[in-house]
Amino acid sequence: MKEPRQKVMSEMGQEACYLLCVVDIAEEVLKERIDAVVAYLEGVERNLVQENCLMTDAAGFLEMLTGVPWVKRYESASYVKKDGEFEVQKWQRKSGAGTIDHFRRETYDPYGDSRTVREGYLESKRIFVRG
Repeated sequence: MKEPRQKVMSEMGQEACYLLCVVDIAEEVLKERIDAVVAYLEGVERNLVQENCLMTDAAGFLEMLTGVPWVKRYESASYVKKDGEFEVQKWQRKSGAGTIDHFRRETYDPYGDSRTVREGYLESKRIFVRG
């Protein structure tokens, strides 16, 4: 039986930005397009991603996609990536409901035109390097 794609996409929802950034890194490394829904489902099955798209093990998820071990570390917003490193930026914006987070890469915003990026600030970075 095929997965219920609409339900799966709904589960991914607004929280998929970090996962989609990691998929984008894998696509850059492999130089091929990856089906993000299939990747998400496999990541959930392997306990690398929660059903709400929270990344349990982002480096492990990237390894699953590329077949290469990775190390992820946290850096400040001012960190400048080095050759061989891949960067995911964490943006934040304050709203009446609290703080809203959004992840993007320098060259790719999974949302396209994120309000959090437009009106918020760069909070920190996730740096991925081959392990």
